[in-house]
Amino acid sequence: MWLALLGSLQVRNGDAELTVPAAKQRVLLATLLLRANHVVSFDELAETIWDGEPAPGANTTVRNYVRRLRQVLGPAAGARVVTRDPGYLVEVSEDELDLLRFARLYRDGGSAVRSGDWRRASRTLACALALWRGSPLADIPSERLRRDEIPPLNQARLQALEWHFDAELQLGRHADAVAALEAASAKHPLRERFHVLLMLAQYRCGRQADALATYRRVRANFADELGVEPGPELRRTHELILRADPSLISGSATGLKDQKNNHCQVESFAPAGPAAQAGRAGPDRPRAPEPLIPRQLPARTAHFAGRLAELSQLSKQFDHLGQEPGAQVIAVIGGTPGIGKTALAVRWAHLVSDHFPDGQLYVNLRGFDPAGSPVEWPDAIRGFLDALAVPASRVPADAEARASLYRSLLAGKRILVVLDNARDEQQVRPLIPGEPGCRVLVTSRNELAGLVASHGTHCITLDVLSEEEARELLTRHIGPERLTAEPAAVSEVIAHCARLPLALAITAARAATGRRSLAELASELRESQHRLDALDLADPAMSVRSVFAWSLAGLSDQAARLFGLLGMSPGPDISIAGAASLAGCDQIQARRLLRELTRAFLLTEPTGGRFTCHDLLRAYASELSVSRESPAERQRALHRLLDYYVHSGISAAVQVNPDRRPLELPPALPWVTCETFTDKDAALAWYEQERAALLAATVAASQSGFDGHAWRLPWTLSDYFSYRGHWPEWYQVQLTAVAAAERSGEAYGQAIAFRLLGQAAAALGDQDEARRCLEKSILFYDELADPDGQTAGHLDCARICVFQGKFTDAIDHAVQGLKYARSTGLTGPLAKALNAVGWCLAKTGELSSALAHCEEALDLHRQLGNGYGEALALDSVGYVHHLLGDYGAAVESFRQSVAGFVATGDRWLQADTLDRLADAYLAAGNRAEANRAWRQSLTILEELKHSGATAIRVKLTPGLIAKR
Repeated sequence: MWLALLGSLQVRNGDAELTVPAAKQRVLLATLLLRANHVVSFDELAETIWDGEPAPGANTTVRNYVRRLRQVLGPAAGARVVTRDPGYLVEVSEDELDLLRFARLYRDGGSAVRSGDWRRASRTLACALALWRGSPLADIPSERLRRDEIPPLNQARLQALEWHFDAELQLGRHADAVAALEAASAKHPLRERFHVLLMLAQYRCGRQADALATYRRVRANFADELGVEPGPELRRTHELILRADPSLISGSATGLKDQKNNHCQVESFAPAGPAAQAGRAGPDRPRAPEPLIPRQLPARTAHFAGRLAELSQLSKQFDHLGQEPGAQVIAVIGGTPGIGKTALAVRWAHLVSDHFPDGQLYVNLRGFDPAGSPVEWPDAIRGFLDALAVPASRVPADAEARASLYRSLLAGKRILVVLDNARDEQQVRPLIPGEPGCRVLVTSRNELAGLVASHGTHCITLDVLSEEEARELLTRHIGPERLTAEPAAVSEVIAHCARLPLALAITAARAATGRRSLAELASELRESQHRLDALDLADPAMSVRSVFAWSLAGLSDQAARLFGLLGMSPGPDISIAGAASLAGCDQIQARRLLRELTRAFLLTEPTGGRFTCHDLLRAYASELSVSRESPAERQRALHRLLDYYVHSGISAAVQVNPDRRPLELPPALPWVTCETFTDKDAALAWYEQERAALLAATVAASQSGFDGHAWRLPWTLSDYFSYRGHWPEWYQVQLTAVAAAERSGEAYGQAIAFRLLGQAAAALGDQDEARRCLEKSILFYDELADPDGQTAGHLDCARICVFQGKFTDAIDHAVQGLKYARSTGLTGPLAKALNAVGWCLAKTGELSSALAHCEEALDLHRQLGNGYGEALALDSVGYVHHLLGDYGAAVESFRQSVAGFVATGDRWLQADTLDRLADAYLAAGNRAEANRAWRQSLTILEELKHSGATAIRVKLTPGLIAKR
């Protein structure tokens, strides 16, 4: 009987080759052979055969598979599959299964290496390697077996190969080994031992230059792939070759490790211990025992995805800091709960473990753990001393003495210390080695800014995964087929999980174990009020709500309250003044509480003075506010925040357009912090920061019964939206304003809301709707007998009538507006009305009267120092000059008008006047300047996504300008 898995599945009974055609039967037989002579339970067989998703009635199906497998194998071979409670086993000897034969040869070869019996080692290991016919389990269709069984098998083969190369070099077979070592190092470019042996073989063949070239190539590859320098053994080999050190010829192949050897030990093949080394004890001198090397890193996360930039950043930072003499190299990975700090730390630690030949220490400090108190640093050090094999009798009872012993043991060594889940700096500082050489990696939900100040710590703050990384994570959990089958659901799941690794992992686990479609899970996640319920598994460590709660437990009561109230904030982020208004405190206290939340990574500060968090933290905060605050207090908090936006918005609006009459407002609630602005630039900058929050606040006000705020907030935004060309947003928010004003029954609010809705509709090109809205607005202004509003409404209607080509109606509205403007006794409205009348007269050909009205308006705007009104009047004057045939005067007026709109920030009117300037240049025969002005206009309109860009493109089309 011969059975083999080190390649494709092979079954021979005597001279007969037996084929196992069914895929599930091959998985069954492979699983039994991998546990040869040991019982494999029904449950384990089912889990493996169906890759973690056993079919209904799996035990019965497994019995059927075993029966058919016995039939395929025949009476003699089939009898080896024995029923044994609670499952089955395969009975084979070491000489009947390649895995068992390889394990025996592997142990014997390792023993020969340790004893220095190089000839026996070479023969034995060559026989072991000859058993390999290709990739193990090559034709076994089981992801579980490939994931769990192939890596240790491949690792054992590589270890055997290293030992065999060691033996060959000890026997002087350098020339024969070079080609095989070149192939092995090329196939496994990150396995340093192959490169060390290749360099040694090349040097012993008289190829010193080739050995040095090998090192340069390996070093460059390590820098590109991992961002790190080669390990100490490789660097020392390079140094010895540079010096042509005699020990390279006379010493052993493993003597380059300074009496230490870091050969991997493969537990599933009875760890064979370290290989032979230089200075090995001879038969008359006993060998000293090898020092224990701690390997405390936890297992890697099975489904790690992305974070390539952060892995590289960690490696480069450690390498860079390590070049500074005497530097303590410490890095902190921070980020919000569930962001994947531990997974990244463990992943990186495993990748670079070869660079820490003296070991890796790890402790979970439980800084944020619901099960109990954080680990005290003396207890953490005691655990490290145990890992370093310090006898209990030598461990001091005094904490400081214990720390001193710990630092002494680490002095002069290269050890990686991973301090996971630290609560604060005090928990970390005593665990930092006292001398350089070691590296410390810390993860924490707190900022640990004190370590930056005291130790020059480098901090990496993790953000949520990118869309691509999130898809990769889901793919690793549930396979590419399911993602391909439900692309829309995948995108929705990623969005609702906020690209948070923990949330994605929980959702993937539910998809994998609960046989739920991604569409069903997306539907559950869609309900924001129940989203955290959908991200809750029985294990507290795999519950988004529980993980968030652990961070909250470390906050002051005031910070925890503010965090809950922030869940009510409608915008994507909030300012310090906004947070102070929401919480009902001053800005100094709000800034302190926001910093506390930021240090705990419950908030981030993407730009100075503005704070935010991802959607799942926002949902958790909202739950807290409901559970901890009364409905009345929640309503008062929202009222304060809306007061902040309205009062601050009115201050900004009158800076953007000084001609606007400020709205009359009830006083703000106590503890509302209102922004004030002294110039237009500051007001526009505030709008840029708060735009999304103001839009969201309008919707929240409308939905929460604050209709007065809901129609006033859009008023504060209208000039900003007009100047910046945000017309679709303007139109949508004005629809909300009109609905709120109608509910409130306020005539003044309805007049304003309909007028601004008309302006927004006009900006989007819907002149009919614009006129309907403006005429409704005039009716309300007439009811109120408000001449200022009547003036504005009629002038807006006049402009719309011009666009519609109804010039008689336009003049009627403009003249009405002029009548009401004169009745106000105010110069500003009068100047606007005069300009509007002049523009409408120009459209009907009454050019002399038109010019007189426009020039009078220009003079009044200049007297007022109103740059925006002056730019409007200059545009009208230029238009009349163009119609009169005075193209030089037209060009000059248009140029001044463009400069005025640039200064005031109205980009649409700038583009509109540039179009008329180009027309004037063309009429004057200056085609080059006309093209230049049109191109400038087109650039602005394209950036604004304005439909007028099409007409400008037509004017720039080759040949059309010539025809004009």
